Amino acid sequence: MPKQKIKHLGFSREYALEILLGLKRATVRKTDKGLRENDIVMLHARGKDGGVIGWGRICSVAYKRVSALSDRDAEHEGFLTRDELLEALREHFRNLNPDEEITIIRFRVEKINPEFAARIFTDFAKRVLSSTDVCIDPVDRSLIEEFLKSDEERKLQLSTDKNVIRAFKRAYLVMRLREKLREEEGAE
Repeated sequence: MPKQKIKHLGFSREYALEILLGLKRATVRKTDKGLRENDIVMLHARGKDGGVIGWGRICSVAYKRVSALSDRDAEHEGFLTRDELLEALREHFRNLNPDEEITIIRFRVEKINPEFAARIFTDFAKRVLSSTDVCIDPVDRSLIEEFLKSDEERKLQLSTDKNVIRAFKRAYLVMRLREKLREEEGAE
């Protein structure tokens, strides 16, 4: 029986946290990368600080014109608005044409790589706990503090714990909202 080739879906490291938190559930690409619905893929972050994020399953592969992208598409990509998604796409694809057809690959994470998640969550926990102007839920703060104080073995366990992930997710959303408010205040 022939070996099945492992399929990959690579991301900039900046998206790893959002993938681990379940906020980024889609990616817009210029091609479908040969991926089909129900394919199992290795999700990985590129770059020197990259690594295997985990394993996922392709939920759907759809094709759209850039001009037809919606706020819903943006939400699945981990952005708040269509405009934010378009801005990010312009950074990745310099000559993106509104009439160009792109591929939207929706996926779900099925298994997290605890070693990679522990590294990403440790960095994020330090950011959260050092932020003086962001108010997060005391229970979430306590879980994040517990995570940060834990030894490496315990961090590996906690990095896949649903309650810990939810605490990180809520803290991330609060921090992101605060950043958005700062940007709007600066624009006025």
